[in-house]
Amino acid sequence: MVDGAKEKQRSAAQNKSGHKYWDDVANELEAQGITRKTIVKDLSESGVPITADFVKHVIWFHFMVGMFGKTHTPELTTKEWTEVEKVFTLHLREYYGLQTDYPSIENQLLNEADERYT
Repeated sequence: MVDGAKEKQRSAAQNKSGHKYWDDVANELEAQGITRKTIVKDLSESGVPITADFVKHVIWFHFMVGMFGKTHTPELTTKEWTEVEKVFTLHLREYYGLQTDYPSIENQLLNEADERYT
């Protein structure tokens, strides 16, 4: 909070994009053969398929709680959400080579253009 001003809660669009993003990340991790054990080394259920819920509740929450001490996504402001998304995406790119982009109108238009010209 800046000067006591209350920041807005994460938006409905951020929430919707977040759920799509977690699903896309889960699908890409699964396609690359990356298991829960790979991401969370001490997770006892090795080999269990990665799901969007796992991505959200284990990986995303790790950054959200670590960065802001918040345990529920509705508690995030729009600015905090964006900061978590950037760190989350960077981590997945650097450690696992994922190229999944956060859903946005701009990315959707770029993907559609790529599909038309390839």
